[in-house]
Amino acid sequence: MPAAVGYCSLAEITGNDWRTASGLRVGDPLRRLWARYPRAQPQPPYWWLVIRRSPYGDHSNYAGLSAKARNGRVVAFLVRYAAGGD
Repeated sequence: MPAAVGYCSLAEITGNDWRTASGLRVGDPLRRLWARYPRAQPQPPYWWLVIRRSPYGDHSNYAGLSAKARNGRVVAFLVRYAAGGD
């Protein structure tokens, strides 16, 4: 049987066992997000934590890592790899 092959350009992480390199976890309050990522940019309902510049197209910025917030808490992380589906 051949091995399955696939590509990933976006992953949503919701489990509270995950944490960022800076120690932010799903379930943490927004005040902890701001303490760990003082340059985070709001893009409701997300906070852009790590900003990347695309080497393709118009070279626009995108969130390599973002946190989704609801009711003042982190409920998920999104990891984006812009060329992951190519």
